[in-house]
Amino acid sequence: MSDKQFNCPQCGDHTEALHEGYCEACCTSNQAALDDHNFQHDRWARLSSTDRDAEIKRAHR
Repeated sequence: MSDKQFNCPQCGDHTEALHEGYCEACCTSNQAALDDHNFQHDRWARLSSTDRDAEIKRAHR
């Protein structure tokens, strides 16, 4: 176990190790947000222009 402590730049909490530059909780949360973003992007890219137009119209209701 290391005596070195780090501060997570996102939440400011102290942590013994950084994961991709963040504490484990923030790293996990960031990865989940990125995974969701990528899923939504890929889903949108697969839609036809008709389906996209229909989603846009539903969102504006």
